[in-house]
Amino acid sequence: MALLSNGIKDKEFDIRMTQRGLNKGLLQQDDVDKHHKKLPDDAANAEYIDLEVFMEGIGGKSGLRD
Repeated sequence: MALLSNGIKDKEFDIRMTQRGLNKGLLQQDDVDKHHKKLPDDAANAEYIDLEVFMEGIGGKSGLRD
């Protein structure tokens, strides 16, 4: 049973579940803010891409229908 409760707790701060919880009054904005402050800053691990170079690499095709 612990695995299920841990899984539910992990999903509590998923962006969709957070919005639902806030809308239904099941979650307070203060709780969300506290959770966000506890998250590590992974900005140093981000990879930035130049969209123009990316689009040239795929021949300018977005994969979307015209």
